[in-house]
This record gives sequence, C-alpha cells and structure tokens, in this order.
Amino acid sequence: MKIQLRTTFNRASIKARIKTANKEALKTVSMQALKDANQYAPEDQHDLVNSSLTNSEPEKGILRWATVYARMQYYGVVMAGKPPKVATNKPLKYTKPGAHKMWAHYARSKHGEKWRKVYQEELRRLMKNG
Repeated sequence: MKIQLRTTFNRASIKARIKTANKEALKTVSMQALKDANQYAPEDQHDLVNSSLTNSEPEKGILRWATVYARMQYYGVVMAGKPPKVATNKPLKYTKPGAHKMWAHYARSKHGEKWRKVYQEELRRLMKNG
C-alpha cells in the first residue's frame, strides 16, 4: 500500500510568527537580564538603577544605565579633577553589598545560562501558542 502525502505551508506566515515570537522572547530575556544586572549595580539614591529602567530598550535587547557617573561606576575607577573629570588608576570602593564593576558582564557570568533558558522557553511557548 502506497500513501502519498503532500504538505504545503505559508512560508511568509511562519516567518512572521518566528519574527514576532523572537521579538517578544528577546524583550522577556532582556527584562530578566536587566533585573539580574541591577542586583550588582552600585546604588546612589537609586538613580543608576532607575536610569536603566527608563533608558533601556528591552525590545531591542539594549540595556542602558544613563547617569552622569554611570561609566565611571561601570568601569570601577575614581574620577578626579575639575569638570570635565578624568579617570584615575584608583579603583572605586562600592558600598552596596554585592556591587561589582562591569555589573552587566558580571551578571552574565552568573546568570547567562538562565537567560539562555528563559529565551528558549519563551520562544517555544510563543511559537506553540501562536
């Protein structure tokens, strides 16, 4: 007995579903990454962390800390002199327990595997539920 089977599908529709699911999964994993990275960001009246919430673009996978001192804090160096200040070779001493220089990189080293799983699970869920 011979069975013939022919399958057709709308390639454009599938491509659009994948693109939409990818965009939503990227946003989900970016929000998780931002939350995790902010655990390790230094605090100064919460301005640094708050700036990441208002200046990041999770739908594009962009995390951004936008304060005057964010770069200095991120690289962990003391700035000195009259404005414009310049970086010194002196390391910053963070007062927040668990704070690290290059906190987004540090968060990736600690949570990167979890982020990969979050993305995969979200993409799978979105593709399944269409």
